[in-house]
Amino acid sequence: MKTGGSPEEFAGPATRSLAFERTLFFSDAVFAIAITLLVIDLHLPSLPDHPNGEQVLTALTSVLPGVFAYALSFATIGLYW
Repeated sequence: MKTGGSPEEFAGPATRSLAFERTLFFSDAVFAIAITLLVIDLHLPSLPDHPNGEQVLTALTSVLPGVFAYALSFATIGLYW
């Protein structure tokens, strides 16, 4: 009779599979939360009440680096997920 050792040694295949699935679900949740939190840093540019085309273009150009950083981070996290 075997004594001592870790609980994993005595666990059957179903228990080990359940532990792996829990780890997998936890990592999915972490990646999903990380991707969701990326959106918090994106903000709409401030514009006057009746902006013309040039003001809108200037405002969108100022936001472009943040949108690019979001897209790059989203793609990187999605690639690892």
